[in-house]
Amino acid sequence: MPAPAPVRLSKSKFVAGVQCLKRLYFQIYQPELATEEDEGQEARLAQGNEVGLLAQSRFPGGVFVGFDDGLAGALSQTASLMEDSSVPAIFEATFQHQGVLVRVDVLQRRPGNRWRLWDLLPFVKKHLYHPQFHGSFSLKAVLPALVSGFGYADMEVSHGGEAGLAWEQMIRGDLDPEERHRLKAAILAYCRQDTLAMAKVLDQLRILAAGSTAISAGS
Repeated sequence: MPAPAPVRLSKSKFVAGVQCLKRLYFQIYQPELATEEDEGQEARLAQGNEVGLLAQSRFPGGVFVGFDDGLAGALSQTASLMEDSSVPAIFEATFQHQGVLVRVDVLQRRPGNRWRLWDLLPFVKKHLYHPQFHGSFSLKAVLPALVSGFGYADMEVSHGGEAGLAWEQMIRGDLDPEERHRLKAAILAYCRQDTLAMAKVLDQLRILAAGSTAISAGS
């Protein structure tokens, strides 16, 4: 009998474990027993399928790392792109170390063989608050407060927990080709939506930093 595939730790699994060890166990071994989202969670999470022109314009020439060839392909593509000095930025750069899996929203090349990992969370927490954040600084809370008419509603994978579960199902390799293709498309759509969401939030932060009080969501 073949040995089970190793469980890889992703950001969403780490957060689940910090919040509740039982939740992490269910996500990995018995996802069908995981508790349903309550109405409040669903309302916060329910906010397309391509990395939009807006995201691309912020990092022209950037390359998206897919996983048509699975995790090994994503890791190999990331390494190749990092070696290619003509690539200014990488979307969803993929890394793995000692069982920990990381997908980076935007990895920007800098002079001197350095890299900048773009994450707006520290800036937002230090400099901005909106009542519609409801005490949270996650992208899913910040996005609807700052950017109207854009979100994750009606997407098959609509938040990190679902993405982690879908990814785990794919890398375990026990899916039929049709189901694997469906999950892959859903995860790609979610990753692309996340990247575009970050670009839209960055746009709004730049407007606010320039001294305008305009916020594109109702206040």
